[in-house]
Amino acid sequence: MYELITFVLLFLSIATVVALRQTRPAASYTWLAAAAGALFTWISILFWQVNLPWQFMLGNWSPQTPFSASPQLLANPFS
Repeated sequence: MYELITFVLLFLSIATVVALRQTRPAASYTWLAAAAGALFTWISILFWQVNLPWQFMLGNWSPQTPFSASPQLLANPFS
């Protein structure tokens, strides 16, 4: 769900910048729209961190070679 919000925010900021460039108002606010869109998108990406699992499994691992354990990615506050 958070990913969808991020893409919607990016799309809205792009649409706002394009609309402001097409209408050419007396004062240029395209920089403000782009900066606000980037800031809100960055904040929404920080919300992704709340629900991250601590370990990610890459899939079923059935090796025939020296590696008997399945590879995992670890997400903790330091990595």
